[in-house]
Amino acid sequence: MIVARFHSSLSPELKVRFIDDFELFDEENQQKMIDNLLAAGFQVITAEVGNKAINKNTILLRECKIVKNYSKKKQELF
Repeated sequence: MIVARFHSSLSPELKVRFIDDFELFDEENQQKMIDNLLAAGFQVITAEVGNKAINKNTILLRECKIVKNYSKKKQELF
């Protein structure tokens, strides 16, 4: 939480914040962080580890490609 607030104060003209490893926060702190940043006018992008898209605002990536569902089968990059 402190790091997110610190970073948002460093560059207030850049109103986008990327939060990596978002799933490491508990649900209460996830919500607080998102609410605080949105209230300050920021767009928020979070990165989470998982194997399925959680909602319609989720983009699931595998090997730098957008996928519908995660599969353990190796996919060709090109």
